[in-house]
Amino acid sequence: MQMLAWLAVAVMVLFAAAAWLAVWSRRDCWGRPAAVALFLLAAPAIAAAGVQVLGHHRPMSLAWELRPGGHRVLAAKMVQDEAIYLYLDGGRSEPWPLMLPWDNEAADRIQ
Repeated sequence: MQMLAWLAVAVMVLFAAAAWLAVWSRRDCWGRPAAVALFLLAAPAIAAAGVQVLGHHRPMSLAWELRPGGHRVLAAKMVQDEAIYLYLDGGRSEPWPLMLPWDNEAADRIQ
């Protein structure tokens, strides 16, 4: 996870450098607004791609494609006072790896 964060920072620095060079260039061209727009659009895109690509359990707050409904718990691992790790079957081809914050009542219900 930490390597992904450093990679995202490196890519954002490259986008920021390109936007900086385009804004302060001597010639007036269409590249200025395009470089700034690319920089502004790249930040959320890099963050969303990083979260989607990870093979680790995602927190429920980042599981934006998860819809309420009947999901089946395929596997659960409970680490006391840390988190509840779940694999949910929502009818897709692959299960969702999710992480819930630790809660005694939720752990009892899942167990």
